[in-house]
Amino acid sequence: ILQIIEIYLFRRFIAGIPTNALNKIFMTLHKDILKLKKEGDSYCEILKYILLSKIGSGLFPDDEEFINMFSTKNLYHIIPKNREYLFERLESGNNIEKTNIITKMREGVYSVEHIMPQVLNSQWKKELGENAEEIKQKWLHRIANLTLTAYNSKYSNRSFIEKKDLPEVGFKESGIKLNQYISGFEKWTETELKERQAYLCSKALKLWPFPKTQFKPEEKPADIHSI
Repeated sequence: ILQIIEIYLFRRFIAGIPTNALNKIFMTLHKDILKLKKEGDSYCEILKYILLSKIGSGLFPDDEEFINMFSTKNLYHIIPKNREYLFERLESGNNIEKTNIITKMREGVYSVEHIMPQVLNSQWKKELGENAEEIKQKWLHRIANLTLTAYNSKYSNRSFIEKKDLPEVGFKESGIKLNQYISGFEKWTETELKERQAYLCSKALKLWPFPKTQFKPEEKPADIHSI
């Protein structure tokens, strides 16, 4: 039940759906479930059915809407608690052997790193090509270009290869799983950004899967009144 609600809330946040409808939804949710529940029915399946039936301000975003926004949304300038939760899930997933990402972010040990930096030096412009500024504007704050590091100041706006190969602190040596994937690349251009975007979108669909249910409410016969 908590997992379904977590997915519902996160997908809505990513899709940019206002939260003002949630009070009413959750205020009546338990009562709505009990109205449909017969003996032997699963409470959780009815919960899924009701949330999936919502439209308008109560919508449960489907995979297409979720992934479209997840891949294009500015996920750098979101409120800290949501950013911490996002990177905690992307880094640790459901693995019980995990580092406490949220605590380390709150304590300032970890911070969000732009792989392609916010200020492009001549090396970066050369690597990105003639459309460097356009690529930067499009991808800078998207999830494909964001990761975690404890060495933000050392990375600065160094070239990708320098960030990757810095002795002891580069992506190659990082204990953060997100960086181990990045270290497999030899350069960082729009091609690599698209590849990482596809990788993270696939990961997101596993972490926040769209629920399915076989539950169908019992159809009640229409009332008949004599005239």
